[in-house]
Amino acid sequence: MRAGAQDDSIHVLVQAFFNQNSLEKANDVFSYLKRHGAVDPDVELSEAASKEFVGMNVTYYAADYLYGKAEYIYGVKYANKALEYSQKVSDPEFKADILNLLSVFYIRLGNYDKAGYYAEQCYAFDLASGDHDKISSSLNVLAAIYMSAKRYTESEQYVLKGIEESKKAQNKHRMGVLLGMASEVYCSMGSYEVALEYAEKAYSLEQELGRKQQAMVRLSQRAAALLGLKRYSEAEEDLHKAIQYFRSNGNLQSLGISCNKMGKALCALDRPSEAYKYYKEAADISVRLGDPFNEMHAQKGLYESLLKDDLAKAQEHHDRYDSLRDSLYNLAIAESLSRCSASIGNEDLRLENRKALRLKNIILGFSILAVIIIAGIVWYVMHRRNHRQRMALESTIRILRSEYNHLRSNVDTQSAKDSADTHAEAAEPEIKINAADKSFLDKLVTYVLANMHTGKLNVEEIASHMCLSSGQLNRRIKSITGITTQNYVLRLRLEEAKLLLQSEPDAPVSDIAFRLGFDDAASFSRAFKRVFDSTPSQFRTK
Repeated sequence: MRAGAQDDSIHVLVQAFFNQNSLEKANDVFSYLKRHGAVDPDVELSEAASKEFVGMNVTYYAADYLYGKAEYIYGVKYANKALEYSQKVSDPEFKADILNLLSVFYIRLGNYDKAGYYAEQCYAFDLASGDHDKISSSLNVLAAIYMSAKRYTESEQYVLKGIEESKKAQNKHRMGVLLGMASEVYCSMGSYEVALEYAEKAYSLEQELGRKQQAMVRLSQRAAALLGLKRYSEAEEDLHKAIQYFRSNGNLQSLGISCNKMGKALCALDRPSEAYKYYKEAADISVRLGDPFNEMHAQKGLYESLLKDDLAKAQEHHDRYDSLRDSLYNLAIAESLSRCSASIGNEDLRLENRKALRLKNIILGFSILAVIIIAGIVWYVMHRRNHRQRMALESTIRILRSEYNHLRSNVDTQSAKDSADTHAEAAEPEIKINAADKSFLDKLVTYVLANMHTGKLNVEEIASHMCLSSGQLNRRIKSITGITTQNYVLRLRLEEAKLLLQSEPDAPVSDIAFRLGFDDAASFSRAFKRVFDSTPSQFRTK
């Protein structure tokens, strides 16, 4: 059974591509996706691209489109196919995007085991990149997985760390998502005042960004906090606005969640017949979307709203609720998430473990040395009466002492040099955003902007221009910005892209991509969407 609104056309086109694996069939898929706003109009597949690269793009973008259509089962199929293609394509960033998409698909399907498995791999890729924006994205997914599995302490850890990463990345779009997630986490933990604070921050930020749909999602999250605080009338008011909006724009996932909340508010206000209608709508939507998590909550609400008037029918809903609950929260899922948690872990804890291991090795080394010394002493005592051996030993000691004095002389000389170097290092000013750093970055940005169109700009060339080695350049930039040179240059390209998209509304997206040094419009569009949560064409229409 396919979840969500069916779209047979895309499946026919993708199947035709699978059958022939030709560029012509791939472009048929892309043409369809372009017409439906899922891919920028200027994104093209190059004839020089490998079959694996073409296949990876076709299946990934088809899966991404189906996620928006809530067709999760087919979306997972295509995303897994994209992952297969990625094994033969050297593009770790694209692979991380595929892993991220798979993890959110499985969250929607209620399979937190697989969601955690793919989220773990995506997080490892993003952590290695050092890109704060990508790391915050992965942490948001992990927080969602653990919250859905009722592992709230771990979810809190990931969402708060994600908020900090989004601040470092200065990505307000991601910040809004994470603030909303934090509200949901604290609601689940029963900290409703804190949840309300995060929800209001998220709602204000989304309004500031002009993102109507996201603002309505945050309004629904605020209502959840108000429900926890027993401010039912205020919650009803918020939910009424959100539900009206979600019905008008067809956002079924958010509509189902909000209907569940409205049912709860109306039950608390002693209006069970009205509550039943909202719970019924939420249950129907959840079945349609293949969303067992939210159906479980709807079935429980249906039971409670019917309990006084129709006990037999209420029991049917309670039986369904029990079945869904048992399938979602079983021992296998808990064990799998524990493995995922142990693997991903807390980075600070890993650091402490490494320190402990080093300390253990040092102690072990001293212990071995102590054993050797004691053994030598015992050997000496046992044989001290042997004059010949004693004299030999004394002779050996004299030789060793002579060598030791010679070595010590060399060591003292080296120590003096090391001390001078240490004082020289200590005399350097603390690295911070000051006039020198600003001048350094101004010079760097000027050079990058002047040369990014060539497409050949790399770390070595930039370092040479800045009269530094690539290692020195990387350390300098990371100390100022917190990200690597490569990621900093990427952010410069994308910020320049925003300016060009706004100042040149008629320029093709592909033209802007090539002017900024991207190999193709597809990779540009994907990178832009990862950072700003919209394609370049969608950004122009906001």
